[in-house]
Amino acid sequence: MKDKGNNAHSLEKKHDDVEQLLARMKHSSVDLHKAIVSVLTRLPLTNDNGTLNSNMINTVWKYKQIVDSLAETSRRWAISKHFIYDVCLPDISDHNNKDYSPVYQRYAAKLPVDQFGELDQEIFESVKGKLIKRRDRLVGDDRLQSIKEFGSAWNNKGEVIKTNAAAHPVLDGYVAVIAGHIDNVVHQELQHSRRDRHVQAFMIAHTRDREEVQWSSEPRLKESHIHIVIALSAPRSRYQMMRLMGYNFDDLTETFDWIAQNSSDEEDMRERADSFLSTLAGAIKNYVIPSDYSGTVPCQVDTLNNEN
Repeated sequence: MKDKGNNAHSLEKKHDDVEQLLARMKHSSVDLHKAIVSVLTRLPLTNDNGTLNSNMINTVWKYKQIVDSLAETSRRWAISKHFIYDVCLPDISDHNNKDYSPVYQRYAAKLPVDQFGELDQEIFESVKGKLIKRRDRLVGDDRLQSIKEFGSAWNNKGEVIKTNAAAHPVLDGYVAVIAGHIDNVVHQELQHSRRDRHVQAFMIAHTRDREEVQWSSEPRLKESHIHIVIALSAPRSRYQMMRLMGYNFDDLTETFDWIAQNSSDEEDMRERADSFLSTLAGAIKNYVIPSDYSGTVPCQVDTLNNEN
């Protein structure tokens, strides 16, 4: 009985906290927050009999954790960017699917070049309960159709075959886009006349990492990605860093606006909101505040090292 009491108290505390959160976030000037709050404030936190609705409360609680994460600030950031998930959108056309977003249909296009065989890799589809090709879950994003491949500096085995005079990989394709984001961050930092700290930026591409696969008991090539380490002259929030590195919050804003207008009932609205809050929470995990900055700096610097 004691555990039940503690669980009840925890839910009551969550209820009070999320009510305060929604009241506070109604005043946000950020379009993303306004769109999310417009959905979450329609969810009944209590049932008709006066008991607390744990599903509704836990969905809003997920948003509270996101709010806290987006507001967190630091001078130092360790960031991961994944090619496939940046240039592709989920291939979901069924409006009844809780993971559906009109954004996916509006910007659907041809898939990019499968440079390293990433799209042909099998993944476990939890909804269908079977293995499917990754390409069957994705479509290209026509806003990024100019990005044909990860970069011509790598062959299909992930080996560097084209370098510049500094012996670094030639920058084009997806890698060049990410390097451009980093350059913009550094350029902004160097404009501060009162800056009293060094600005540093490092980037390294990983095209040959291996990962364990349970169903085959053999390692396979991990999706191509880029690790970035940035030290700024002044703290920035995680929300600011995500925007600077190209994360598209507008897609989520439009999706939540759509959810507010097109959900069939309150539970449908909650499930859709929960799905896309999970999407945002997953993206946030790629922006880490390192506890040991020296341990995060790549031992091989492929592109940038700006220090002034």
